[in-house]
Amino acid sequence: MGLRQRALILVFLVLTWGANRSSFGGGTQYDPPPLPDPPFDIPFPDDPPDLFTDPFDPINDLPDPFDIPFPPEDPLDQIDIPIPEPPPDFDDPIMEPSLLPDPFDDIPDLPDIPLPPLPDFPEAFEPKAAGGASAYLMAGPMPYPMRLPFHPVYSGVSAPKTVPACDAAAANTLLVAESKNNTVLFLGTCPNAILQRVSVGAYPVAVRVTPDGQSAWVANADSSTISILSLTSKTVVATIPLPQFNGYPAEPNGVVFTPDGSTAYVTNHDANPGSVIFVIDVASRGILKTIPTDGYQPPRRSPPTARRCG
Repeated sequence: MGLRQRALILVFLVLTWGANRSSFGGGTQYDPPPLPDPPFDIPFPDDPPDLFTDPFDPINDLPDPFDIPFPPEDPLDQIDIPIPEPPPDFDDPIMEPSLLPDPFDDIPDLPDIPLPPLPDFPEAFEPKAAGGASAYLMAGPMPYPMRLPFHPVYSGVSAPKTVPACDAAAANTLLVAESKNNTVLFLGTCPNAILQRVSVGAYPVAVRVTPDGQSAWVANADSSTISILSLTSKTVVATIPLPQFNGYPAEPNGVVFTPDGSTAYVTNHDANPGSVIFVIDVASRGILKTIPTDGYQPPRRSPPTARRCG
């Protein structure tokens, strides 16, 4: 560090020490004059009046609303604008007589045809009690609410519960196509019980029992097949695939048989455009031919999805 820099540092330290010494009583300090005692009576022209000496009076300090002058009127209202006279009435052209002849003048007036007299209706039937008095009697007011028995001679004793019973000689077996489960349900009727479920094709929609009662054909709409069930073993013994129609899979939705059981007719629920009916030989289970039809053919003879066998 040079001599000049050292001298400047020394001068700075001396000045700083002198300032600190004067601030701690070593020098003369400035003392402001004392404030006057309150209240400070310093007038300011823009100050509001003192609330303690001149409180606000909302009744006397506010102007009377009736003394406030009304606003000036609209100058346009003082201008006298003349109102034009309405136009004269013109003759209504519709009320003028037509130059063409009236088409109803040549129609003669209808003659006064008297109405036929009313027939003598017999008096309303009213049941009579013994002695000729009326059988209808006014009853007293009914208390509300009130439960009325269903039968007019109800004695207050409930009937015994019905016990389900069946005749074994009339027992049958129902076949139900369960579309969502892809199964066919064998349901007994005496007693009511599920006998067996058999898996078939996709989305079965119709079941038809052959006329000989030995098998049942199931129309599987989503798999384009016919499942043949044996009613004796309750199993699928054969499956008949159906060909496409105009490049689209077949959707069988109904099966019917001829009375002799030799031929089956399977409807195709499709429209690409139009549809067909498959004619199938029952013995060989082969397709003999197809019959063109309109689109979306309903099941022939409307076979339900539940069939009775046995």
